Amino acid sequence: MQITFLGASHGVPEANRRCSCTLIETNGRYYFIDMGVNAIDALRTRGIEVEDVKGIFITHMHGDHTNGLISFVDLISWYFKTADPEICLPNLEGVEAIRAWLKANHCEMRDLRFKKITDGTIFDDGYLKVTAIPTQHCPDSHAFFVEAEGKAVLFTGDLKHPNVDFPKIAK
Repeated sequence: MQITFLGASHGVPEANRRCSCTLIETNGRYYFIDMGVNAIDALRTRGIEVEDVKGIFITHMHGDHTNGLISFVDLISWYFKTADPEICLPNLEGVEAIRAWLKANHCEMRDLRFKKITDGTIFDDGYLKVTAIPTQHCPDSHAFFVEAEGKAVLFTGDLKHPNVDFPKIAK
C-alpha cells in the first residue's frame, strides 16, 4: 500500500500545502481519502489512468475536503466515461449539489455510484477495506480505518479535539 499526500493543509491552502487529499495505491488500483484538490490533474501528472480510481471516501462535507470532487465528477461525466469509482459521501445532499453545479456549467452528470457513509465497513473490494468511524468535527463526519496488503492506517480527517474524539481503534 502506497500513500501519497496530495494535500494536507488546514482549511486554507498555503504556499507549499494544498487542502486535504490523499491518494492510496494498492495492486494498481487507486483510492482517494478526501478530494480538496483537483485530483485528475494530480493523476495525469503522475501518469495514472483516471479509470484506475476505484473508490473515493469523503471524511466530511467541508470545501477543503470536497472542492476537487466537483471537477472530478465533471470530467468523468463527459470525458473519462469509463471511470466508475464508488463515491462515498457523508450525506447524499452533496450529490444534488454537484448535479446542480454541473448543470449550471452545461454538463449533465452521468449515473455514478454514490453511497452514503454509515458507521462500520463501507467498502471492501478485496484489495482495500475501509471502515468508517464517527467523529465529532461536524454532522456526519467520519475517520476512516483503511486496510490493504496486511497493513492498516487511520485517516482522521478533522476532529473536534484529539483528546475528545480520536478514534479508539488506533489506541
